[in-house]
Amino acid sequence: MVGVSCWRDGQEEGGRGGGRERGGPGVRARCGGRGMGRGCAGEGGGAGAGGRGRRHGRRAGARRTVNGDARPLDPRVGPRRRNAAARRRSGTPPCFPNRPRRARIWGASLRDAALCYRPPQNRATDSVTKAARTLARDDGFNFRAAHWGDLHRRLHEALPPAATVLWGHQFLSFEEAPGDAGGVVATARVLRTGETVHVPGDLLVAADGSTSSIRRRLLPDLKLRYAGYCAWRGVFDFAGKESSDTMVGIRRAYPELGNCLYFDLAYKTHAVLYELPRSRLNWLWYINGPEPELTGSSVTMEATGAMVARMRDEAERVWCPELARLVRETAAPFVNVIYDADPPPPRRAWAGGRAVVLVGDAAHPTTPHGLRSTNMSVADARALGRCLARWGAGSGPTPAGRALAEYEAARRPVVAAQVLHARRLGRIKQGLPVDGEAEGFDARTATAEGALELRQRTMPFFGGVPTAEDGSL
Repeated sequence: MVGVSCWRDGQEEGGRGGGRERGGPGVRARCGGRGMGRGCAGEGGGAGAGGRGRRHGRRAGARRTVNGDARPLDPRVGPRRRNAAARRRSGTPPCFPNRPRRARIWGASLRDAALCYRPPQNRATDSVTKAARTLARDDGFNFRAAHWGDLHRRLHEALPPAATVLWGHQFLSFEEAPGDAGGVVATARVLRTGETVHVPGDLLVAADGSTSSIRRRLLPDLKLRYAGYCAWRGVFDFAGKESSDTMVGIRRAYPELGNCLYFDLAYKTHAVLYELPRSRLNWLWYINGPEPELTGSSVTMEATGAMVARMRDEAERVWCPELARLVRETAAPFVNVIYDADPPPPRRAWAGGRAVVLVGDAAHPTTPHGLRSTNMSVADARALGRCLARWGAGSGPTPAGRALAEYEAARRPVVAAQVLHARRLGRIKQGLPVDGEAEGFDARTATAEGALELRQRTMPFFGGVPTAEDGSL
């Protein structure tokens, strides 16, 4: 199997949707497999989904993995040893529901690398008085947040001994084999040498993020949709600074920090704050405005000194002094432009022919507000891996075609509903009109009853998605 992916941050609120793709996608290839021709494992979208695909690949007997990126993020190297740009590139964590089934699948390694948050809390902030009041809580809702670098390293460590990982291969193109034999050949560039290599497989799994070049070829009419706002983002390292005025103040203003994901809503804007493992705080601040002009395939922008200065001054006006101080003292904040895409019509399939399939953000770009981006990618990879295991991916067209059709039938209704719900939730939090209303949600005057829709548990399929175990997949 050939899988195309890229190491990147994404726009998960509280972490990927679009991904923070730098330098283009890499190529991930897997060949071999008992009874499955040259390969069969599900390789997922983004970090989480990729890991799930590897797990199924081991069960299927996959023997070879090639991994790469134009700017590789090697999980064998600890985050503190990477250069500043690489650390910043891996600074956004994914969130995983803390459900027993998934906890068993990921195992102790991920649990040790993650913090568990129990009651996500939506608060209204008065920008004049700086007072905050609780609008809605998700009591009983458990999920985990893990740093991308930690997650990548653990996925790398979970690979079977027979797997080989090569860094620095940039995906260029693919071609499906003619005739009934099926198969696909991915072409990649070795970045250090400039050499072009060809990697054959039975199936190409496109996990190359929201700006997927493979999706543009399979679904040329599916365009990214600007959400109407961007996010300023930053990671504050407080190692050795726990007793500083900044940390004492932020823990006073956010007393459940470390056990709670905070959503602060002001007038037509909102911010997110939560703690990461190893003494780090992650924050995001969403600001309405026209779509910025981007270059290349990245959905992030490097901020100029003047942009950062204006943002920090505005934070003083909008947010409580403790959060504004944290924002001011965070090094190298950057801008993430927020996109999603309308679900494609049923006649336009994720599977291109019988040898190419989209997963993760490549299949369904989403805004981050439902905390679903990484979750959906994980679920994609798991579903795809199980469908391939059930039907096989042999050298002929029928098994792979059935597996891809079953995968798509199971996942499309789920992700379509979740993408549209995340879009609606983002517009509500940003005070933008929904359902044809003239005015948007105003946190300053909202009642507890009127704020119930802010809770994460309003997400479609919150209680579970179709799986092979319960017979619904």
